[in-house]
Amino acid sequence: MPISKINITNLEVMDWFKQQPEKVDIWITDPPYSFDNQNGSGRMKFEGGTDKMYNRMSYADLKACYSEMLKLSNPGASCYIFTDRDGLFHCKPDMEKVGWTFRQIIVYNKCLGPETPICTNRGIINISDINSGDMVYTPNGTLSRVIGTFSSKKKAMKIYFSDHTNLICSEEHPFYVDGRQTIASELIIGSTLDEARVYIGDQVKKLTLASLITDEDLVIDLPDPKICLFCKEEFPNVRGAAAHQARFCTSAISKKDMAKSLGITRKKLGWWMSSGRLPIVWARELGLDHLASGNVSRKMQNGNIDSFRESIPLDYSWGKLIGLYAAEGYGTANNICFALHKNEKHLQNHIARTVRSLGIKAHIFNEADDIGNGCVVNVCSRVFSDLVRHFVGGNRATNKYILETVYSAPEVFRRGVFDGMIEGDGHWNHDKQLEEYVSSSHDLSLFIFREARFMGYEPIISRFENDFAGGWKVKFDPKKEQKKISIIKIETLEEQLLFDISIDDPEHLYILGNGITTHNCNMGMGYHFRNQIEYIVYCTNGPTKRYVTKIPNIISAKKPKGLSAKPPIIWDTILTHQLRDGDILADPFAGSDPLSKALNGNAGLLAKVKSSYSNIYTGESIDT
Repeated sequence: MPISKINITNLEVMDWFKQQPEKVDIWITDPPYSFDNQNGSGRMKFEGGTDKMYNRMSYADLKACYSEMLKLSNPGASCYIFTDRDGLFHCKPDMEKVGWTFRQIIVYNKCLGPETPICTNRGIINISDINSGDMVYTPNGTLSRVIGTFSSKKKAMKIYFSDHTNLICSEEHPFYVDGRQTIASELIIGSTLDEARVYIGDQVKKLTLASLITDEDLVIDLPDPKICLFCKEEFPNVRGAAAHQARFCTSAISKKDMAKSLGITRKKLGWWMSSGRLPIVWARELGLDHLASGNVSRKMQNGNIDSFRESIPLDYSWGKLIGLYAAEGYGTANNICFALHKNEKHLQNHIARTVRSLGIKAHIFNEADDIGNGCVVNVCSRVFSDLVRHFVGGNRATNKYILETVYSAPEVFRRGVFDGMIEGDGHWNHDKQLEEYVSSSHDLSLFIFREARFMGYEPIISRFENDFAGGWKVKFDPKKEQKKISIIKIETLEEQLLFDISIDDPEHLYILGNGITTHNCNMGMGYHFRNQIEYIVYCTNGPTKRYVTKIPNIISAKKPKGLSAKPPIIWDTILTHQLRDGDILADPFAGSDPLSKALNGNAGLLAKVKSSYSNIYTGESIDT
């Protein structure tokens, strides 16, 4: 019997099968397969010549192993076997011959150029800079986690679009044309590609300001101090209510006892309660947090209280203010400034009017006429600073980006954000009769581009350089009717370094920066090994409920060091979708032992596992 959840042995594989103490629910293993088949020797791969078992195994031996694995499987068990191109023609039929039910072959097949912009929760990011764990926007209104990344050199194509964007991809990269998946090599000039709007499905119509503040700083307003906190009896004045709570209310707790339970002085508690407020942490400790009147406050470092309303509506007015911040705002944790022209009175007034609804005063500072035409609208409030940063990320003009909170807001709020950004960084070109938006932020520029398309315009976007950071221009003619993004030119390129991601989404679709939808690695395991392609043969022990559509048909990850080492993220991804409470796992050809590494790196998976067995055969003793 196992002595722990993770059990590691060092045995010849047939000896390991004989001593295996429990039947298995999920097999994930990378057995030896043909390492160099050019001379027809059928020799198997082996780790630096140290693994005698690998050195002398044949495909017939592997077939016998598949049979033993089936005997040691529970009904409905899943089995994932790694193999290469040549081994695939042995593995699948051999597994079926011994009784396994074939389900699926997983294989890698495509990539994008390194500078392809992707819509993520961190803003627009080039695909080469995306990491596992990042979240990307999908066409179905969700954020999907990146579960793997991949890069390899392949023959490539460069595709130019009618919106003045372009991208580099492999010939096999899948796009969608009128809802039909089409690989890049089948696209032609004039092909129109499917698009999607970035959004989050569940709309949030108002923002609770208390959610922006940590509990340590949050203060709640108690009911009218003339009303007893405990029995709710009302008195003509505060003194009467206090006397009642102290002497006569049978439900009351004395200030002395309350102060003692909080570890503070009675005088300090009395000061707070007489003001009609309590820090939320204290109120919870005393069981009074349910009495909050609705208004909330923040404790300031100087001891003062910064009060504000419970929530704000996510309407056009607030959206426009957020857009103005995205275009013209900067500041600190306690102070936000808007850099405007002194003649933009309407924008100055909009900011001042909107923040006043929070009880905050905006201060306007104009440059002297002999110095310039600048104007700064200053809002000194930590609450307001937290509010704008709830919607816009980044700390300077070049790296600002729109957060998912905007994409989950109502349509009228998003339109306000768009208009605020246009008024801040846009202008009307009278000569060309075009709206032009200019920004050094790629994410903000593409937000304007995608929103303009959603409104029915046909914008174009282009990059420009200057002596500073450069930037992007978005232009559109309100008169011009929108057409679908189409291909205007295709170039064939030599071998290029290409990148791809795999996402944890049933549809495996994500959104490029200009709104085009594309498929992640739609089949396969994309990491660089041998010819940059390996296969996973997925079988089950008869009928199973584990065969679910949510399993990604691409698992992409970088190859670890070592001739045949496999990345644990592959094991992690499979188990994330397949594992059930109390399952037993096994890897009889563990090699670098990715199974144990995956479990040790994911506490959630380890908690579900009853036991796991990894067999690492080296011919030498190991500590278990």
